[in-house]
Amino acid sequence: MLGYLDPDNFLGGRMTLDRDLALKALARVGDPLGMEAEEVAVGIFRIINAHMADLIRKSTVEQGHDPRECVLIAYGGAGPTHAAFYGRDIGAKQIMILPRSTAFSAEGMLTCDVVHTAQGARFVGAPFTADDFVALSADYERLESRVRAQFAREGTTTSSSPARSASATASRRTR
Repeated sequence: MLGYLDPDNFLGGRMTLDRDLALKALARVGDPLGMEAEEVAVGIFRIINAHMADLIRKSTVEQGHDPRECVLIAYGGAGPTHAAFYGRDIGAKQIMILPRSTAFSAEGMLTCDVVHTAQGARFVGAPFTADDFVALSADYERLESRVRAQFAREGTTTSSSPARSASATASRRTR
């Protein structure tokens, strides 16, 4: 709709985008709001970029980094399309787009070692108490146990440290 993608060369030419269908879909959203399809497309695009900028600000500032001092590396299917916009919003000093940036995260996922994650949530008030620490430690142990069990079901051994891994490997070799 906005002209950022080549409708005849989407997915490396394996798919053609239909501008008329996009117009109709956006018109259905815009009609009740009194907006033209193009206005809806611009609004969606701006919201997406603002959300990405907010997420980057949040993650960098939480780790003590100023996003204005960072180089933004754009990757993923649509990352380079949006990077100039949210990069400007966060004040990135430079934006880097790698030659294969659209496949970067998928390639990384396909070529990395097997990784499993588990997550949980617990509300902890202030001030943080010893009981809170005990509860969080127990939560962590349950999550770690769940991931280790998943690796075990897949026939993969795990360790909590490189030293433990080396001793476990040596132990298996001597049996």
